[in-house]
Amino acid sequence: MMFAFSKRQIYYAIVGLLVAVALYFLLYQSSASDVEKKVINTNGPDAFINDVVYTELSPNGQTKTLFTSTKVTHYPNDTSDMANPSMVVYDAKDMSAPPWKITSRYGQMRDKNKVVYLWDHVKLHRDAGKNNQATTFTTSALTYYPKRHYAETDRPVTIVQSGGSKLTAIGMHANLQTGSVKFLSQARGMYMPDQLPGLDGGDQDAHKST
Repeated sequence: MMFAFSKRQIYYAIVGLLVAVALYFLLYQSSASDVEKKVINTNGPDAFINDVVYTELSPNGQTKTLFTSTKVTHYPNDTSDMANPSMVVYDAKDMSAPPWKITSRYGQMRDKNKVVYLWDHVKLHRDAGKNNQATTFTTSALTYYPKRHYAETDRPVTIVQSGGSKLTAIGMHANLQTGSVKFLSQARGMYMPDQLPGLDGGDQDAHKST
């Protein structure tokens, strides 16, 4: 048996099919767009602050840490990216001792701010005090644990102290509170005094030791 369709019936059938396809396409695009927005919102930052200044106090009201950053960006996974971070860390046992100043171009805080990753021109400096020489550490990347005042890196590191001593190594573990430092490998020292007796500055020879 054969059915004969009029031109009007064929026309409405085609229009209905096109409408169905169009509706399906629009619904699919809307659903895909919603999913994409959810992904972007999940991975993107949820807050940021410019020109941050934060002071952490000890139980007796003394400054423990002074933190600054030109911009802090927070993410939903509880990490925070930092631009030009700076931390001034004071010795809780001796507030008269010079503090450590830790700086870098970039940084990130993780694990509820228990771990701080720093990279690009990382520098740790402490001015001279009655019980310590002026000391400067420089490296390309470093991990710092604020609660323990502990710093570590597996990158090349250079240490310069007042009086002319200089040391290079690959990798370092340092306790900033006790002053103990452990170098992992290839440690080499050099002593270049500011002024040797009886010689002008231009005639000085470097005294090296390994």
